[in-house]
Amino acid sequence: MTYTRVFSIVALITVALVCAAAQPSLQVPRCEVGSTMATDFFLDDGSAPAIQQTAVNVCYDDEYIYLKPMCTDNDIMSPFTECNQDLFQSDVFEVFISEGFNQPTNYLEVELSPYGVLFVSNVANTDNDCSGITDTLIDCGASGIQYNSTATPTGWLGYLALPFSTIQNATYAASAVRPDSYGTQFRMNMYRIDTPSQTYVKEYSCWNPTDKSPACFHVPSTFGYITLV
Repeated sequence: MTYTRVFSIVALITVALVCAAAQPSLQVPRCEVGSTMATDFFLDDGSAPAIQQTAVNVCYDDEYIYLKPMCTDNDIMSPFTECNQDLFQSDVFEVFISEGFNQPTNYLEVELSPYGVLFVSNVANTDNDCSGITDTLIDCGASGIQYNSTATPTGWLGYLALPFSTIQNATYAASAVRPDSYGTQFRMNMYRIDTPSQTYVKEYSCWNPTDKSPACFHVPSTFGYITLV
């Protein structure tokens, strides 16, 4: 092996490690042991912290990964009542998740409204951008996802139980080959769309900013790293 070849391999490994280090990570425990918290949501373009903050409690068991978003909201708005309506047009919490460590090109998109309405889609995204995505809507009942939302004095509290089987179906949608068991590594990002009463300007916020303007959540390279422990 030539020195040039060795240098190229080392350079590629270094770039991969730097990219991984640039994204946030969570060590997620089993629910009977405890939970971990994702906090400090920033505006999608990374310019400032969100006015309407979000904190998400995360844990897992043998079948599900659980997310409980605690959403500060001083002016809740969402007119939607049916599965897979355009929840992103109003107040909403969103999570995109895929099994595995690498940057995904297929992932599960789940949206939850403040009034307990769900949106579920399998997304294909080879362009790392909103411009090239295709999605397949999944019936909310058939998805196996458990969900609800309740009002709180400062906003609303969501509940999502995402089946590992549903995440796998989205991750390996384009492949006939998939693992025999559920993995322990995932890529994930979480988002809010909200209109604070202080500004009445729609706020797009993320656990990890996508650095896009105008706002675009579908940037898999900015998904954080989730490890089940």
